[in-house]
Amino acid sequence: MDYDRTAMPAAYDTGRAHAPDVLEHWLATIESHIPRSGVRQIVDLGCGTGRMSGPLAERYDAEVVGIDPSADMLAQARAKSWPAGVRFEQGAAEAVPLADSCCDFVFLSMVFHHIADKAAAARECRRLCRANGYVGLRQPSREQIPDYAYLSYFPSVEGIAAARLPARQTVMDAFIQAGFVSVARVAVDHQLAPNWADYVEKLSHRADSFLTSIPDAEFSAGLARMRNEIPQRPADVPVPSKIDLFVFQAAA
Repeated sequence: MDYDRTAMPAAYDTGRAHAPDVLEHWLATIESHIPRSGVRQIVDLGCGTGRMSGPLAERYDAEVVGIDPSADMLAQARAKSWPAGVRFEQGAAEAVPLADSCCDFVFLSMVFHHIADKAAAARECRRLCRANGYVGLRQPSREQIPDYAYLSYFPSVEGIAAARLPARQTVMDAFIQAGFVSVARVAVDHQLAPNWADYVEKLSHRADSFLTSIPDAEFSAGLARMRNEIPQRPADVPVPSKIDLFVFQAAA
């Protein structure tokens, strides 16, 4: 998807923001598989508005380069305040404008399914990684589609997601064939919102590539149905999901 042809860059942070406890859960999970020791430079590949770039820099006390093909997403990222050592460059995952062996950790968050040539992107990750460097992918997998909380409200999403999302084995094969060893694959519990009302409000910004791909009438109708259910939904029950975390390590 070409984000610069949509309204998503301006709405992305509002519609996809992580609560502090959710972000901490992800950082702790990532660190449990990719230790801080030895990580000095990180490439946040497909960084978007940079929502993980700064937190990764702080967690690992590392320099972070965010790479994204979207000029509008990068404009949002550059407008924020960041820790020292965080910068952003425009580029595609299949041809990253950085030197060989420039980092210890390449991170991809919710982006691998947007990459046209996944094998080329995996090879680029191997080129960027130093010996024993890591790749971490926070990535929805095709196997998780039936559990999407909004699926019954937007029926066209199922086919779109099935066509776009990679199966778990597809992700594994791409990186193993590029010269990585699989370290871990875990389905991480992820809180979409603290309650149904907040979830509906997030979705209303349509900062979701699947929702931007369905007809406007279907989106409006589905959102109206979800809003009508708010009074019947408990205010203290979070909306859960699971997102896969894949971890690979480059050979020495």
